[in-house]
Amino acid sequence: MTNERTKIDGLSVEELTEGDENEAKEYKSGEVLREPDGAHTNEIAKQLVAFANAGGGVILFGVNDSGEVDGIGLDEELSLGTISKTARMKCQPPIQFSYQYFSQDQGEVENGDVFAVEVGARRSIPHAIVDNSEGEIRRREYRLRAGDESRLVTNDELKWLFKNNLVNLGDSYRCRCWVIFDEENEIKSPPIPHPQRKEKYRTQTSTEVPIGTSFLTYFIGALSEEEYETMTMGEIPFGTMLYFTDVMPFALLMSFSRVFNSSWYIDWDKKQSANRERKISILNSEVPSHELQLNEIEVNGEGATLTELDLDPIEQMKQWGDKSDSPFLTLPEGAKVRIELDESLPEFPAIAYTESSVHIESDKIDFRIDTNWATSGRQFPRGHPESLKSNPAGIHDMLSVQIDINYSTEYYFPEVNDPYLKEHQHFGRKIKHLLQEEWDADQKIEERKEEVIFEIDGKLDKLLDELATD
Repeated sequence: MTNERTKIDGLSVEELTEGDENEAKEYKSGEVLREPDGAHTNEIAKQLVAFANAGGGVILFGVNDSGEVDGIGLDEELSLGTISKTARMKCQPPIQFSYQYFSQDQGEVENGDVFAVEVGARRSIPHAIVDNSEGEIRRREYRLRAGDESRLVTNDELKWLFKNNLVNLGDSYRCRCWVIFDEENEIKSPPIPHPQRKEKYRTQTSTEVPIGTSFLTYFIGALSEEEYETMTMGEIPFGTMLYFTDVMPFALLMSFSRVFNSSWYIDWDKKQSANRERKISILNSEVPSHELQLNEIEVNGEGATLTELDLDPIEQMKQWGDKSDSPFLTLPEGAKVRIELDESLPEFPAIAYTESSVHIESDKIDFRIDTNWATSGRQFPRGHPESLKSNPAGIHDMLSVQIDINYSTEYYFPEVNDPYLKEHQHFGRKIKHLLQEEWDADQKIEERKEEVIFEIDGKLDKLLDELATD
């Protein structure tokens, strides 16, 4: 998780003290700087180290816990000397900081002085509070800012901090998925994969759309002919486009289910081409897990088209590979799935902003995928190879729909102690890789380009060999 850290440049005391203490701001009495005894010096070092290890923050000396200036006078030179000595002698590596002094005498503060210290984020190994004796460090104490507290770091967290930086803890990924109807009003899509055939899954390469489209096709096939005509013939305005937005979260979960069925802590070989089989391996079968059943999925909102069509996507998912009784998805311990849909059919032009989302969340993580209908028309999507071909009439006997996918990860560490942070991050990356492989239309086009090049190279080599033997 990343936070917008407070900055002191150009801000007044009123602006700096607005709100409560948080992950990026700490209030301290002016007594800590005016009487820098051993206990006070250690308290300063504790806050400096905690903020530096957590990406930086601001300490406001001369402010009480309620965010009010406490009326204590502070000498700028002495205060700076105390902070500098503590940051250099009590903290290893030394802490980088900048400061701002607000003086009552100069009218910058009504009651007392405020010494604001902006702590920089660590640049190398984690910082520690140290006890020196005869020139040697006898003890190191590692701390981390968590919410409005500065807490001790566990052994597992310390190992992680030595290899990683909190600033880069979260991740995000954006892609687009295409749905293309041909002149017969049929979706161009690979056949839907069987839910149990997950160990060896050969990606289809005969189509120009991602394999994920097959899961959307499954929900199109769930409609009766009458329902399909109701959606496509204008009785539901923009029905086809909105329907894809409504069922997209459920289609994504079907894609995830095939891969994260037995375990969430898995890996697979990086595919060198779209024809290569994905061989899944479980990295650690002992990680705490939750086997999610379909009836545990929380769905909020009715969907723009689902009530009009009287369709229950969860019931349709149960029919896919007889998933009614067996675990649908294996998630980290305590994790649940929540789907958010629009409440009802919107009116033009707000219809263009219809969206849906799916969350995989617990008290330690929140992986969110937002989807929305982006464009549609009687032409191939921009970037599709066919879109570059000339068409004198300007109209194709087909329809294309583009759905935008925005994926983001949030980790509640360090506010929450997470002994499986490394594993949770790996899980988040694997979801991203799955979106790339099965849903990213641009990635699909690049794979097809590479395959065509390889195919041409192979034919040229064969032709040259035949010419050489003649």
